[in-house]
Amino acid sequence: MADDAIDVFIDTPKGSRAKYEWDPDRGGLRLDRRLYSATVFPADYGYVADTTGADGEALDALVLSDDGTFPGCWVAARPCVALHCRSRTPVWVRALPGKNRP
Repeated sequence: MADDAIDVFIDTPKGSRAKYEWDPDRGGLRLDRRLYSATVFPADYGYVADTTGADGEALDALVLSDDGTFPGCWVAARPCVALHCRSRTPVWVRALPGKNRP
């Protein structure tokens, strides 16, 4: 993994209407909900490993890539943007896959 890369655990893949969450009691992913609108996840969605935000949960991350992954996939990604929000999630990290260098 490159020095500037972070590990992102993908729980919901790009294009999905199903939202998955990690279930620590089961040690695996659980279907959390389905998006019933025309909305889909625009990128692979997950969390940054070994982080804790102000809400006590890991930082959320969107990994921007032409190729989608799958639930449970680990991606080495380079952060490119951090959004600090006042809503439910205090920080969102936007990242690019580590091997895709411009």
